[in-house]
Amino acid sequence: MSHGAGMWSRMVAGLHGEVSVDALEGYRQAGSTVYDLLDRVQRRRDEARLGERSPWEADHGLQCQVAFAWNAFVLQTLGDELVAAGTDADGADGFLPRVTADQAAAFYQQVEPWVSRANQAATNPSYEPDVLLPAELPHWVEVQPCPRGHMVAMMAAVRSIQGRAEIAVGTFEAGTVPEPIRARYGLVKQRIADADTAADYALQLWAGDPSGHVYDQVEQHVKAALEGYYLAGQMLAIPSLAPTAGRVEPLQRQIVVVQPLPGPDKVGFDPWCLTDPRFQARAREDEQVRSALDDMWRRDPDTRTTLRLQALINRALAVGAVELTGLHYNRCPWSAIYLVKQPVQIGERRLRALQQFTYAVSTEDGQLEHQLVVGTFAPTRRPAPGPPADDGGDHWRPPPFPVG
Repeated sequence: MSHGAGMWSRMVAGLHGEVSVDALEGYRQAGSTVYDLLDRVQRRRDEARLGERSPWEADHGLQCQVAFAWNAFVLQTLGDELVAAGTDADGADGFLPRVTADQAAAFYQQVEPWVSRANQAATNPSYEPDVLLPAELPHWVEVQPCPRGHMVAMMAAVRSIQGRAEIAVGTFEAGTVPEPIRARYGLVKQRIADADTAADYALQLWAGDPSGHVYDQVEQHVKAALEGYYLAGQMLAIPSLAPTAGRVEPLQRQIVVVQPLPGPDKVGFDPWCLTDPRFQARAREDEQVRSALDDMWRRDPDTRTTLRLQALINRALAVGAVELTGLHYNRCPWSAIYLVKQPVQIGERRLRALQQFTYAVSTEDGQLEHQLVVGTFAPTRRPAPGPPADDGGDHWRPPPFPVG
C-alpha cells in the first residue's frame, strides 16, 4: 500500500487531528501472515482427528495454537479494516481520523504477542498459557460521534469474522462432540448465537442509514458482536475455556484492593516509589532527576491518592496480573511500563490482557494530575526532562508514548 500524501493533504489532516496511515503500514504488512497461520493450524487440527473424534480432542498444544491464531486473526482483521475503510471513507489522501488510528494501533499491538505464543505452543508439547484465557479484545477508543468511516470498517470486520466463526462451528458439527463436553459446546454455540444476533441487528439498522441514537445503537451492537466472536473462537479451540453448564457468564475481573503507601509526612515514605526499579539504580545519583522528583512531590495536591494508585499497581504486580516490561516512561517520575497478563481493575480503570500501561504525571491548570495511560509505547532517545512544566500537559502523552 502506497500513499503519496501531498503538502495540502497533510495540512488539512493536521487541522482535523488526523494521522498518516503510514504510521500503521508496518503493522499491516508484518501481520499479513496471520491469515495463513489460522488456516494452517486449523487444517492441522482437522488432520489430527482420527475417525469420528472431535476437534476438541486435539492435543493441548494444538488447541492453544488455534486459540492464539484466532485471536491474532480477529485483531489483524479489525486493524486492516480500520486502515482500509477509514482511509477510503472520508476521501483523505493517506490519513485516518485520530480515533481510527488509535483503535487500529490498539488492535495491531496485540497481534505479534499472540503469534509468538502460537509459535511457542507449536514447539513445546508441555506449553501452558502465561495469560488468562479467554482473553478480551483490547479497549475501545471512545469518541462521540464515531466517524462514519470507522463504523464502515467495523461492519466489514464483523462480516469477515462472523464468516470464519461459522466455518469453525461447521467443523465441529461435521464430527462427533464427546458427551462430556457436549454441554460446553452448546453454551459456546449460544454465545455465537448472541453475537450473530447483535451483528445481524447492527446490519439491519445500518441499512437504514442511521443517525443520532440509532447510530449509537449500531456501534454498541457491532462491538458486542465482535466481543462475542473473539471469546467464542477461543472456546471452540480450547474446551476447558467454555462454560460447563448453566448460562454464559461474563468474564470475572480481578479487583485489587490494598492500603496506600506511606505519604511524605509518614515514616517509611519512599520518594522513588513511583519510579521504575531498574531506572532507580542510576537515577538516584543524578542531581537533576532528584530535583525533578522532589519538585513533583512538593506540588502534588493529593499525595494520598497518588500513592494509593501506585499501591494498586504494586499489588497487581505481586499477584501476577501485570508484569514489568523492562522499560520506563520518559517523564518524571519515570514510571515502569507494565504488561497486563489478566483482566484487572486498578482504581477506576479496567485493564485487559496484553495491554501496556504506565503511571503518568501531567500538568493541568497548574496542578499535577496522575493517571494510568494505556497505549502503544515506542523507544525514544530524547533525554528525560526536568521538572514538569505548566504547559497544558499535552506533551506528557504523545502518541506513540515515549519510553526510555
